[in-house]
Order: sequence, then structure tokens, then C-alpha cells
Amino acid sequence: MGEIDILLTEEMQDREFVKAWKETEQEYDMKRRQIADKIEKSKVNS
Repeated sequence: MGEIDILLTEEMQDREFVKAWKETEQEYDMKRRQIADKIEKSKVNS
């Protein structure tokens, strides 16, 4: 493993991490919206 190889694998790991982080962030946003919708509906119903 040369210096460049190490740098490349680190960069690839970073990309994978960022991708995974963005995906979890999107899931979190979706869940937050669903909860907000439920709260709004319960306000309307009461």
C-alpha cells in the first residue's frame, strides 16, 4: 500500500460515511414530518 492508495481508501470511506449520513438524515426528516402530520391531525380532530 502506497501513500496514494491510503489516501484514496480514506476518501472512499469518507464518501460512504457522508452518503450514509445523508440517507439517515432524510429518514429522520421523513419521520419528523410524519409525526408533525399526526400532531396536526389530532389538533384538527379535537
